[in-house]
Amino acid sequence: MKVLIIEINNDVSTVLNDEGEFMDVPLQDGWQCGMEVDYEPVKIEKENGGENFGGKVKTFSFKRIVAIAAAVAACLGLAVGIQLFYSNLNTVTTYVEVSINPAVRISMNRNGKIIDINGINNDGMELVSKISSTGRLGEELSQIINQAVDDGYFSGGNKQVSIIVADNDTVQAEQLEKQLLEIAANVLEDRNIDPVVRTRRTTLEEADHMRETVDAGVNLGMSLAEVYELSQWNGSSDTLGVREIEYKGDNIAEIEFSSDLLYTGKETVSVTDNQGNELLCRVKSQNDDEWDLEIDSIKEGEIYYVRIEAFNFDGAPIIFTGAFLARKGFEASALLNGSSSEALCFENGIKFVYDNNDIYSSYNTLITLRSSDGDVFTADAFIMEDDYWLIYTDAVAPGDIFSVQITGITDNERKDTVIYEICKAVPGSNITPKIKEVKYNFRNGELEIKLLDKIDWSGRPVVTVTDSSGEPYKVNELDWDDDHVEAVVENITQPGEYDFIIRDSGGFSPEVSGSFEVTQS
Repeated sequence: MKVLIIEINNDVSTVLNDEGEFMDVPLQDGWQCGMEVDYEPVKIEKENGGENFGGKVKTFSFKRIVAIAAAVAACLGLAVGIQLFYSNLNTVTTYVEVSINPAVRISMNRNGKIIDINGINNDGMELVSKISSTGRLGEELSQIINQAVDDGYFSGGNKQVSIIVADNDTVQAEQLEKQLLEIAANVLEDRNIDPVVRTRRTTLEEADHMRETVDAGVNLGMSLAEVYELSQWNGSSDTLGVREIEYKGDNIAEIEFSSDLLYTGKETVSVTDNQGNELLCRVKSQNDDEWDLEIDSIKEGEIYYVRIEAFNFDGAPIIFTGAFLARKGFEASALLNGSSSEALCFENGIKFVYDNNDIYSSYNTLITLRSSDGDVFTADAFIMEDDYWLIYTDAVAPGDIFSVQITGITDNERKDTVIYEICKAVPGSNITPKIKEVKYNFRNGELEIKLLDKIDWSGRPVVTVTDSSGEPYKVNELDWDDDHVEAVVENITQPGEYDFIIRDSGGFSPEVSGSFEVTQS
């Protein structure tokens, strides 16, 4: 039974049992006033048979009862304090998860005392059964890594250690992270192993969420080391996509993703040429955010399209598409569903078609063009519209294959970003639009010009008007659309024939010229 030690006199202890009775019992080693202990009365044989138990229920004088009551109150207060103390000792405030392929979680209290060590997968449980608890974190981590080495988990290609420190106290978490990273590195160096050791700090809540993510990845058939890697290092909020593809020569194309994409071996990769023929390919090597593809039968100067199908933790497919030009050192990517981007070539430059939804140009926007021969050109002037960029350059001609890199722009979250596309220039329309009708109102000077052909103005239409001797008149544009322009011409007082020219301020559309007759009627 449980008893509370109230008083100690020589070799006798006065205790309060769980039935509310005071008892005098023999003093046991280690007993102190205020302790709550287990006590079993000693059986004593009676002379006439039967048995009795050591520890008699006592009655006391009033003074003794008052003294004992005071002692009880003091002991109860002490007991409450002791209970709170032990409660804090047993409250987990820190997790350390070590993942090699065995995964082990070490739980600690706020004083750094280890409360529990658990394997959180089958390999982890087996590993924990082989080590002896020392109660010291550094020694426990050393044991875990050494045992993993002994069990062969660092043989072959698996040489990664992931350590998560989960603590709501960020200062303490940072100190632990540095300490554990150093310990792990020293242990592995002593065992002549050169792995990748990565640590991460997080909160207790995030650690529990990460555990759910890891379990989900394992259920998809990925190894524990892979899903730990993915859950820790692919937490970027940026959209995962292809940043660029560079042809390295010797049938090798290097794909760089916008953030780490873990290779699980379950991905499918296909490469097609410009005629839609599929080429044999395989992933030759992969590291964090870069994959090397080895592709059969590549021809220099041709465009090839890449499609990669991977899977997220829900088992849903993630599809990436990109394109590259098979010329060594030529870097570019195209993300338009397996098609190179459209670029229309005009006399003054190119019209680069791109969906600029939620994209804003900034004061430091820089546009760089790279030819298929590797020559680099900077375009100093440009105009950005909702779904295209007008880039002023004489470096691109129809039929050229080139890349467009636009840097220093920001998206709707105001983060720096990059547009990087491969293009094939095609001739833009330079056909002079035909005039459908011209009207002039002598009373208010309004001039309306209607066109048979629509014009995609790169800037705004600028109208000039001259008389038969070439004398110019001031013109104020009122409104325009893709097939008509309205303007007000000032100070025309004499009847006669007048000439007009409409120029595109952006310089990409052809001029429109004509004349109109002025009468006073």
